[in-house]
Amino acid sequence: MSDALSKILSPLGWAYELGMAARGSLYRRGMLRTREISIPVVCVGNLSMGGTGKTPMVEFVVRRLQAAGRRPGIVSRGYGREGSPAQLVLVSDGQTPPALLADARTAGDEPALLARQLPGVPVAVCADRIKAATELMQKCDCDCIVLDDGFQHLAMARNADIVLLDATRHLARQRVCPAGDLREPPSALRRAAAVVHTRVGSSPDHTADNEALVSELFPSLPQFRARFVSDRLTTADGRDVPDLPTGPTVACAGIAHPDQFFASLRALGLTIHPLPLRDHVRYDSQTIEKIAQAARSHGTNDIIVTAKDAVKIDANALPAPLRLLILRQRVELEPLAEFDSLLQRAVPGQPLAG
Repeated sequence: MSDALSKILSPLGWAYELGMAARGSLYRRGMLRTREISIPVVCVGNLSMGGTGKTPMVEFVVRRLQAAGRRPGIVSRGYGREGSPAQLVLVSDGQTPPALLADARTAGDEPALLARQLPGVPVAVCADRIKAATELMQKCDCDCIVLDDGFQHLAMARNADIVLLDATRHLARQRVCPAGDLREPPSALRRAAAVVHTRVGSSPDHTADNEALVSELFPSLPQFRARFVSDRLTTADGRDVPDLPTGPTVACAGIAHPDQFFASLRALGLTIHPLPLRDHVRYDSQTIEKIAQAARSHGTNDIIVTAKDAVKIDANALPAPLRLLILRQRVELEPLAEFDSLLQRAVPGQPLAG
């Protein structure tokens, strides 16, 4: 969004900000009800509309809880899925071998990806997160819940809010929607138990400035740094690709901020031809043909996608001899011991493994 348009929309942003503040006040005063469940809840959310890395962080938190001997389940709204948001969908019951009970179309991209990445973890989606959590408690024997993208979902009580801030975006320069892409202003961090600065080390990197702003607003709020390390490719069936492509490739991304995906591929030394697609794109026959045309025009058979896109693509639908490759990502967070201590306080259990 241009600066001029952002300034024009600023009054609407102020009105939206006041509305969000009034809503929060109603919850704090008990005029709107916050409901509790009988097991601990850890929320992973953000201030912005998207693109901060919530999905890999949710996976990271789940794995840390598993290391503490807990049995977490994941609850999400399932943004962008077909059907009514009020419909409860059990995406996975956490059985091994993994059995996705709903695909990305009916579950939403991120819940389907989490269910695929975490085969032993049950996942449910519903606009009523309490209803989804109750389903997991009753049918899947969960003893804690990780709430995906729920920082603004004040109707559900939680033990800890972990809020993500994208280090590639300068927090002080961002505005509340529609003038910008913030859902809430930085003052909303008063509800947070911790802030995690994601994409640290990427370009541009505003980590230091964002940390300083958070410290100025809330001096005692714990802050952490997370790097998203993308250092390997796999095939559609999960096998590692030992030798990276040496020729041209087409890189497809149907995510909110694809530039970081493209930058990660270039950092691996790959020659890519970027093909950005709209967020939550459906890989129908027209989209597949668009990808195939891009591959033909650049003289390559290698198509590289994000893990989020991969759960929506039938690799067999790609015309031969195209090959689908997936960039895998892992989280490196520091200081890890302090983060584990925070989780331990929110969800008591065994000491977390290193």
